[in-house]
Amino acid sequence: MGSAQGTRRGLAGLDDLLPVAPADPREPLVRHGEPLTRAVERTVPAVAYRAFALRPDRQGIEQPDHR
Repeated sequence: MGSAQGTRRGLAGLDDLLPVAPADPREPLVRHGEPLTRAVERTVPAVAYRAFALRPDRQGIEQPDHR
């Protein structure tokens, strides 16, 4: 997996497109998010960082919680 920021920005972009996309392209948009999620789940062992990487963020720069 490249970076949490890239994943977060990608997921945010998909989330932004879904509400405005016509019905036909919605299915592929949803499918594009699934491999991202699986890749993070497979490659990020720490639960807190995995949750951080899967939280959509348009800029991808919010820092993870270290609680």
